[in-house]
Amino acid sequence: MVTQQPETLTPRQRAPHIDTVEAKYLAILHYLSDTPGTGTAFFRQRSTGIERVTAESFDRYVAAAEAENTDAHGYITGSNAWFEEIGRVEAKPDRLVIYEGCLLHSGLIPPDMPLSDDPLVGRLTANLFVRGY
Repeated sequence: MVTQQPETLTPRQRAPHIDTVEAKYLAILHYLSDTPGTGTAFFRQRSTGIERVTAESFDRYVAAAEAENTDAHGYITGSNAWFEEIGRVEAKPDRLVIYEGCLLHSGLIPPDMPLSDDPLVGRLTANLFVRGY
């Protein structure tokens, strides 16, 4: 559930993130609620060109994100000075999205979305992770 007010986010929470640097690790996201205008976006870090964060690129990604993302505000909802949106999936009830956990991604949280911990009102997803061999 997304409940945190945009003005209270830390720089790390405002930037796209990864789930792991491990190869063959899949994130499975199941949208459970009907929250129009939301979804998941995938990004490229402009200064480094990184889209997939690996063990080898992790330190470079973090250093650039910490140095550059200081003026961002609220939830990322598309391209900005530091990150380029390279893909997006619109949230629809019961839609399932599967992607590599090392891809830079972020939930799309529009400014007018109700930020509620009530599952009947707020953005509710089920997240699963699968490690392949």
